[in-house]
Amino acid sequence: MLVAYGDADRVIPRDLLERTWTYLNGEAGSHTTAVRDPGGHGLSAGVVDALDEWLTHLLAPGRCPHDRRDVRGLRDRDLHLR
Repeated sequence: MLVAYGDADRVIPRDLLERTWTYLNGEAGSHTTAVRDPGGHGLSAGVVDALDEWLTHLLAPGRCPHDRRDVRGLRDRDLHLR
């Protein structure tokens, strides 16, 4: 899962995003990559580039998108939202 957040986002409260992040990486057991951006509530060029890279890695030949072992390497790039 890819989660993108803009520091200037005034639509989604920061505390809601933090609770969501905690849930996804804890109880839900998701393998989540976070992209933090200085922008607001929208897709900046940086977020689109990160999405492109994430999808390219996820859908690379020989990888099964349903096999969590294939996407664990993405966690090494996580940008924690603190």
